[in-house]
Amino acid sequence: MNAAADLDLQSIPDRIQSEVQRAIQRSIKGVEYIASSGPSLGSTPKDILQVRGTMNLYHYRPISDEIYRVPILIVMATTNRGYILDMVPGQSFIEFLLKRGYDVYMLDWTAPKPEEKSLRMEDYVLDFIPDCVSRVQRAIQRSIKGVEYISSAGPSLGSTPKDVLQVRGTMNLYHYRPISDEIYRVPILIVMATTNRGYILDMVPGQSFIEFLLKRGYDVYMLDWTAPKPEEKSLRMEDYVLDFIPDCVSRVQRDSGETDVTVIGYCFGGVLSLLYGSIFADGPMKNLICFTTPVDFREMKLFQNFSDRRYFDVDRLVDSVGNVPPEMILSSFEMLRPASRAASQLQLWENIWNDEYVKSYRMFDRWATDTLPLAGEYFRTITKDLMWDNKLYDDTMSVGGRAADISKIKVPILHAVAEHDHIVPYDAAKPLIQKIGSIDKEEVMLKGGHVSLVAGANAIKRLWPKLDSWLGERST
Repeated sequence: MNAAADLDLQSIPDRIQSEVQRAIQRSIKGVEYIASSGPSLGSTPKDILQVRGTMNLYHYRPISDEIYRVPILIVMATTNRGYILDMVPGQSFIEFLLKRGYDVYMLDWTAPKPEEKSLRMEDYVLDFIPDCVSRVQRAIQRSIKGVEYISSAGPSLGSTPKDVLQVRGTMNLYHYRPISDEIYRVPILIVMATTNRGYILDMVPGQSFIEFLLKRGYDVYMLDWTAPKPEEKSLRMEDYVLDFIPDCVSRVQRDSGETDVTVIGYCFGGVLSLLYGSIFADGPMKNLICFTTPVDFREMKLFQNFSDRRYFDVDRLVDSVGNVPPEMILSSFEMLRPASRAASQLQLWENIWNDEYVKSYRMFDRWATDTLPLAGEYFRTITKDLMWDNKLYDDTMSVGGRAADISKIKVPILHAVAEHDHIVPYDAAKPLIQKIGSIDKEEVMLKGGHVSLVAGANAIKRLWPKLDSWLGERST
């Protein structure tokens, strides 16, 4: 008995030490418990599809290669958070469903605000849940349409029937086949900007400016451009103004049998048309129409910054690379609105279930990115004479040694400008009508941007009817 008592007494220090160590460990863990935030819950990757009032709709990102056709919408109790079904990895019901190949959505709730005290049962049953079901269906449709978008080629553009009258170097002259029984006497020659393709004016049927003109009885030709080849890097401003345009005008005269020609210039095609009209002021141009055409290049603020002669060595660029790459030109346009491409892609995703929206997006996006390189010497002249010295505005411009003073132009002129043009601001385009020598001259400002002024639903309602009413009486 005494031996047993001795054993108990001997074990007391060990027991005391064990209890002390346990108490210390408990205290440490207690501090950790108070200081830490606990395990991260609800961490399975998901996207927020909708937040409205107390309603939150989530879509969990699939992790299986094969997905069941029918999606799951989990409706949580209004008293609890949804992360009870998405605890830590390995203990998450959501993760389990995703691994098994289900497409999982969740309608979760947040605390109603004081002003939401009037929410009723019908708000939950007849509004929130049907709204979520509808959005799940739209998300599925969006995914299907996304696959279609990637796998399809997009609408065919520039399909109005035409004949190729001339191809020479970077120059292409087209004649669109008339579709009206009665044709105006004076043919139209459209001069495109040298950076972009002409099909912006000939999108799909029903949205084609060319088609509109043909239906209204005009005889339509287009001077369009292709990319200059490396050996064409020496093309100069005079090649465009004193050779290509006069050659096309002569061919239009011969093909139509008329001496008079109406010239329509879009953007920098308008600048080339102004230079041509000022040098050949005695004809054969009968009318001039310009769309968003800059004259005061000092007001092209961001382009001025890009080409500031203190930092931009145009001679070194042209001498090094020859033709200016299209990527450089496209980047300069995109820097005017740096977030526009990302924003437009987000809008596309939001509307990808809408076939008409997707069709329109694809048309304009294709054209906007289908940028042409510029011949090196031609770009050198644009930079030095227009961007740096502003010669067109200062009446000191010359092309091939011939003075190009736009006050010499006396023919009727219409200048259409866009209210929200970020490429050619109004201050850059405004002096055109002021400086032109014509008596019959008109500027019209219309809602829209640089592209939507001439193409799309906005143009159909605004610019096209205005141009027809102005040009019809001057084309007989």
